[in-house]
Amino acid sequence: MKLKPKQQFVKNIIKRHKFVMLDPRGAGTRNGKYAEYLLTKFCEQAWKELGGERRRIQVCKEKIEMPINKNLSRKDKGRFKDAASSTVIEYDRVCRIDGRMVFDGECKHYMDATMFKATLWGMTRLKEIHSSVKDFVVFELQPAIEKDVRESLLSHSPDIRCTWITLLPDRKRSNTKKITTKEYFIPIRKEIVEQTLEQLKNLLRPFL
Repeated sequence: MKLKPKQQFVKNIIKRHKFVMLDPRGAGTRNGKYAEYLLTKFCEQAWKELGGERRRIQVCKEKIEMPINKNLSRKDKGRFKDAASSTVIEYDRVCRIDGRMVFDGECKHYMDATMFKATLWGMTRLKEIHSSVKDFVVFELQPAIEKDVRESLLSHSPDIRCTWITLLPDRKRSNTKKITTKEYFIPIRKEIVEQTLEQLKNLLRPFL
């Protein structure tokens, strides 16, 4: 029996995850790049399920030039020729609808406290020049910090609205129990795939 598109997507994600984690040919993608790949696929599928046109959505890595001098006028933003007055920040995945930035997604195998502090800084800087951006996404494979720790860190950035997605929430990251071995491999559960799609639909729905 032919599967419905959503069922096929779930099956493909589960199958792809097992290949990337356990097959030697997938070794080169077992890092943040795999998380970037997954977030792109999830966003495209969520948008498709909402009925959005494929040509309207773009999800890709972006390098964005930021002013160091916060007092620069709006007219001067985006014209930073002098390296001393600007810096370039690379964002793992920026989702745009009709060219408009919807959210920045930071993709990691795991997001620890130090990484998250740096991520919050990057999100804050992005919001300074793209004030229309309301949401940010942390997209990780395994958890590395407790919920109360990340909420404490977020409390210092009240303007940041962050959606946290963990695909393998059942076991905290371990240096000894690596999920790239058959003994400790963790499959992606169907309900987590569906939950992730719903979270992303909630972010994308206002832009239909």
